[in-house]
Amino acid sequence: MLPIDHSNPSHDVTLKELIKNYMASSDIPNFVCSLCLENNKIKETKAFVQSPNCLIIQLLRFSANGRKKFRPVHYPFNIELPVMRTKYELVSVVRHIGNKSNGGHEMADAKDSSGSWFRCNDSSVSSLRNSNVLHQGDRRETPYLLMYTKK
Repeated sequence: MLPIDHSNPSHDVTLKELIKNYMASSDIPNFVCSLCLENNKIKETKAFVQSPNCLIIQLLRFSANGRKKFRPVHYPFNIELPVMRTKYELVSVVRHIGNKSNGGHEMADAKDSSGSWFRCNDSSVSSLRNSNVLHQGDRRETPYLLMYTKK
């Protein structure tokens, strides 16, 4: 799950920036060791131990009170995981339409084995141009799940 920083909402953010920020080490103040009961300052570090065949990225679009965060996140058709140098290709995007986490509608853009994209919206399936897959939509329609497969 990648948190979306809203401290500068006028600046669009990229998926690459979100991954970089998520992977950066951070200080955890006032950590109490369960063995010695000492209060210590430690660093939290995240790393990929293994590159998965399917990479599912959830963008944290909702605040604790259920309100939706609308900041655009630009994501590419192809990404490379840092350090491991594993390349991935976008195969699906799930979008939420609405303003709150406890309501709204979802639809998915999915790529078939021939490379064509389709929009799945309840019982309706329609073809989709590649440029529309990366489109952020309006303020209500926001991507929140990105699914990539290893190349």
